Amino acid sequence: MAKKRSAKRPAAPRASRRSGYRVTLRTPGGARLTLRLHGNEFHRETVRWNVWLVSTQLRHNVPKPERRRQARDLLKKVSRAGGISEQRMNAFLHRAAKDGIVQVETDWEGFSAPDTDRLFPWEETLALACRDAAGGAAQRFLVVRRLTRKTLAAPTASGPAAIIVSRDAAAAFGTDSEARVVRRSLGESVRDSLDTVGSLDELRRCLRPQGNDPPRIIHWMLRSVDKGIVFDADDLTLSLDGPPAPGSRGPRALSSDQDVAEVLAAHRPALVGLSSCYTGRRLAPLVIGAGADLAIGIHHEAEDANLPAFFATFYAAWLAGADPIGALRRALAFNRDQPDHDALGAVTLWSAHDLFVAPPKPPKAAPPPSPPTTKAVVAAPLESLVFDCEPEPALNYSILHCSRGGLFRRFVVTALDRPPTDPLDISVRLDSGSDTAAECRFIMPAPAVPNARIDVAAAVALPLGGALLRQRRETLKGSIEVTVGAGGRTLFRKTWGVDLLTCDEWRDDFSGNHFLPSFVLPRDPAVGEILTHAQGLLRGITDNYQAAFRGYAVDARQQVQALWASLTDHFRIDYIISPPANRRSCQRLRTPEEMLRYRRGNCIDLALLFASCWECIHLDPVLFLMRNHSLCGYWASGEARQKFFDSLERHALDDSSFVSNTPLGGTVAKRSGSTPWNLTEHFQFAAIRAAIQEKALVPVQATCTASRASLQKAIDNGTSAIDLALKEDDFDAMLDVRTARELGVTPLPILTDSPVA
Repeated sequence: MAKKRSAKRPAAPRASRRSGYRVTLRTPGGARLTLRLHGNEFHRETVRWNVWLVSTQLRHNVPKPERRRQARDLLKKVSRAGGISEQRMNAFLHRAAKDGIVQVETDWEGFSAPDTDRLFPWEETLALACRDAAGGAAQRFLVVRRLTRKTLAAPTASGPAAIIVSRDAAAAFGTDSEARVVRRSLGESVRDSLDTVGSLDELRRCLRPQGNDPPRIIHWMLRSVDKGIVFDADDLTLSLDGPPAPGSRGPRALSSDQDVAEVLAAHRPALVGLSSCYTGRRLAPLVIGAGADLAIGIHHEAEDANLPAFFATFYAAWLAGADPIGALRRALAFNRDQPDHDALGAVTLWSAHDLFVAPPKPPKAAPPPSPPTTKAVVAAPLESLVFDCEPEPALNYSILHCSRGGLFRRFVVTALDRPPTDPLDISVRLDSGSDTAAECRFIMPAPAVPNARIDVAAAVALPLGGALLRQRRETLKGSIEVTVGAGGRTLFRKTWGVDLLTCDEWRDDFSGNHFLPSFVLPRDPAVGEILTHAQGLLRGITDNYQAAFRGYAVDARQQVQALWASLTDHFRIDYIISPPANRRSCQRLRTPEEMLRYRRGNCIDLALLFASCWECIHLDPVLFLMRNHSLCGYWASGEARQKFFDSLERHALDDSSFVSNTPLGGTVAKRSGSTPWNLTEHFQFAAIRAAIQEKALVPVQATCTASRASLQKAIDNGTSAIDLALKEDDFDAMLDVRTARELGVTPLPILTDSPVA
């Protein structure tokens, strides 16, 4: 039995800030490569490669051979920067591909200023390069990391495992269901309680030794450390409740990842599992540096539904006697058999030991009690399945219209011990109280083995034809009822209240802003009225009485000029602020028919109106989103648009874009790149600026029509507004309407018999 730690144990050493450091790559077959690198010099390539990996990984639009080529080219630069020849690097990769695993070793005391050694994505880079070095033969490649540190004299903790959840994660995610799945794999070696913490003091109290020993396994569920790739955490990334108010005597907030790491590792746990995105780059190695033996973190984004089964499988294998590498392989293999297995992200196992020399195995935990069996067939108990189901508190019509699964934040079914053999009969019912209820019912097979899961949310598709859903003017209160049965038994039933938002309401947030092209309505009756009037103006502009709107088959600028003149001089729409919305981050948008009827609109209304007209005549419109403003624009030709997206496919990035947009200590990825029509990344912004300068992309300040300005004035103002937004980092996104249409973001069937506002 391990002794209690002294309360006067000194804090773990903080990372030093030397500019140079050493990285060693090893394989179990004896291959070894030592790189001597300099942080500031290597950091630029690290930033560049991380952006490339995130953007292509999430969009899935770059072939794997191209990714492998990029990985090989980068490793050539790494070898030159590290003082070794390209031949030695190639020989090492060939050997590593045969062994199927590489251990990346760095010194704790050698972390540099930008911490490039921990930030560099060795997992993805070596996996891509070694797959190519082996001619595609290396099917499952693994990268683990060792952080060498000064030996700590205190023994490793061996008490019961602890499951911890941060307070904000408990409010946002289904932590109870994850705790049930993980607790089953930990068996009798886990405490009975699930501790929820919101401060360092609370975290320290719940990890305090019980009996004679502190917990040897800590499973911590927390919210994402950051919304992007953190390249120099400012010790504020784990803030849950924010810093305490001046003069406050309340508990100290979880505001420093270094402090959190020291609390987690204060009693030398054998393993710390960090069940959250972006914990594998900084928090996990900090935990090792503070005294833990093993730590698992996630490098990039990961879906919450993927994490419980992965961690549960790892814990079960490790406690059953497998070495850490074997347990990791088993957990990754189990994940590959699950739906949407790519959503787990890049997993990193950090260790204070040499993983090729097996460390002492943990004591084998007693397995969970098996259910009694008889000769007769016994039905699986209701507790054999865990239902993690939470609908959205407010339903937005555009999200339901454009995506499957938009009804639920999560709806996952996970098996515990002995799942039922009968298929699951799932029914989802949306009732507004005054219209025919929308119902979806379907059959799905139950999870086949313990820890396996099925994602139900993506399979739910409600019929949206009811007039009430598409015509209501104010938010209604409704209900969602979910029923799951199997073999004639009801396994799960629950009802939630829900707000049914108006059909014209657009969510300007992470989950809904990319569906803005659904509010571009080229078949709105008002668009036809505008085109009828603009037809005569087009004939006058071209001096051709047979002139017609024909898209890019004729001069695009003349067609845009005719539409601009019609809306500016004849329809004379004035500016007005947005109608009031009842929820934060939402905005109610006017249709073209409403704008023409009442001759008023704001910046986003006018941008959508022009985009609707341009799409109707087969020009390709775009929408620009900036802080507190929006613009519209159009591609000068179809060839110009294709050339632009081809350049993004090749990812032609230059260093100057990163120098200006991703300084040391910054964040390089603000949002997900999983929607190709929603361009939100800095290298895409650079391409947008270049396309505008080349006049391939024409931005238009739509509000200039309210001041009766010329089209050229609107273009000049639009160009200036985008330049200023890019310079001040106020530019959020550009949405390409044609790409959105190709991927299923279609116009909303809004009914407009009466005005919204």
